[in-house]
Amino acid sequence: MKRLLLVVWLLAGVVLWTAPAAAHAVLQSASPADREVLAAAPAAIVLTFNEPVVPISAQVLDSNGRVVTRDGQASNTTLRIALPAGLPAGAYVASWRVTSADSHPIAGSLVFAVGAAPASWGTGISSPSTDGSWQTGFFVVRTALSVALILSAGGALALVFVRRSPGLHPLLSRLTWIAGGLALLVVGVQGAMLKDAPFIDLLRWSTWELGASTTRGISAAVAIGGLLVLLLGLRLAARPLLLLGALVALASVAFTGHTGTGSPRWLSAPLLALHAILVGFWIGSLIPLLHGFARSTETKRLVARFSMLAMIAVPILIFCGVALVFRHVTGWNELTETRYGILLLVKIALVVVLLAMAAINKWALTPRLPRSTAQLTSTIRLELLLGIAILAVTVLLSQTPPPASASAHEHGTGHLHGVMARLESGRYLAEIEVTPGAAGRNLILFRIELPNAPKEVTIELSQPDAGIEPIHRPMTDDNGTHVLEGPELAVSGRWRVRIDVLITDFDKAIFETEIPIQ
Repeated sequence: MKRLLLVVWLLAGVVLWTAPAAAHAVLQSASPADREVLAAAPAAIVLTFNEPVVPISAQVLDSNGRVVTRDGQASNTTLRIALPAGLPAGAYVASWRVTSADSHPIAGSLVFAVGAAPASWGTGISSPSTDGSWQTGFFVVRTALSVALILSAGGALALVFVRRSPGLHPLLSRLTWIAGGLALLVVGVQGAMLKDAPFIDLLRWSTWELGASTTRGISAAVAIGGLLVLLLGLRLAARPLLLLGALVALASVAFTGHTGTGSPRWLSAPLLALHAILVGFWIGSLIPLLHGFARSTETKRLVARFSMLAMIAVPILIFCGVALVFRHVTGWNELTETRYGILLLVKIALVVVLLAMAAINKWALTPRLPRSTAQLTSTIRLELLLGIAILAVTVLLSQTPPPASASAHEHGTGHLHGVMARLESGRYLAEIEVTPGAAGRNLILFRIELPNAPKEVTIELSQPDAGIEPIHRPMTDDNGTHVLEGPELAVSGRWRVRIDVLITDFDKAIFETEIPIQ
């Protein structure tokens, strides 16, 4: 059975390693533009992104909901949806879904007309729609993978640097097989999540092929390669192979996600890889430590050796973590008013508790060994549970766009006739759209995801660089969309926007952003 699994892993590694990759992308322009009226039908719809994309789906529908074409082809930063010749007059909706380097789907729609403008346009640019089931499944699988990867590869590092223990090889081998299987499974779940497909699609090759085409696929291939080397090292009791396999498997996290693929990648990827390796050594060493405590004669020597290495590793780990945080969070408000920031604070709090427990182990319990062995065993088990909790929060962070990424990627022109930005305030998500996004009269639309309509929505517009003090206006509710139309944005430049939403008498959300007006 193990030989069969080994063959499957090797084949999967080859397929995943050779799969193409994409980069994080944002729509920059569209031709025809959203809500554009054309005298004659174009040969194709051309969507231009800021970075290369890989298409998941693309289609054009007529006003009756019939599919006109599904012929979408990507070339570098351009997605081209070919239209059939002789397209009749009428209104059409073009819809697309592409994937990016950090494996998140980017989806949208635009409407255009051939001949004459329709009486009513559609909703325009949209966001990916999902019921969240795949996101939940992805979180569960990714968390399980992170735990198995840390315990297997980190445990191997402990065998190399802390304690040789042949008795641990069977356990680490089982953990390594589990980690490899989960690394493969996460590729299928990634593909299904990108397609927003039903569960049965996990049985389709196209779903796995799609998952493999993302950086999640490359990360899985690297992890599987490292784990195969690790298995060989455990079989041969070869420390060089254990070291190489563990380093490669743990560094695989740097090939995907917001942090690993962020700019500049030459800095972010090595920082994340080093951070993951050090975390793996720390958390992964806990099981070998517990195993060693069963032999009371070597407990003190074992803990002393681990503590010596930890004193070197922990400061570097903290430095890498702080450097990665400052790449994504630029202000205190981003820590307290965004979902990413709140999750980051939770992770930091858990890490502080973990560091405190490690300090107690080193300076209070270790000097009293072997009398304190039972207490030390209990605290190390708690450290292991805390480490798993930290890994779970880290997976949630990887699924949450950081504030710096949001401001860099979600602003700008969603289409040529306006400006759109997605906003976040604590647990609340919203969207603002300004049309046409040029100096003069503009239509401002604000949408917020709430179960019930808010009691009041007000907007504040200002441009300090031009000496324009804040302009306060109430927004009117139009079937769940809050609207302000007027000449307030009369000067080009970057306008500061603040929207206060009174949700209930005791709950208020504040959204802030900047929008460029041409």
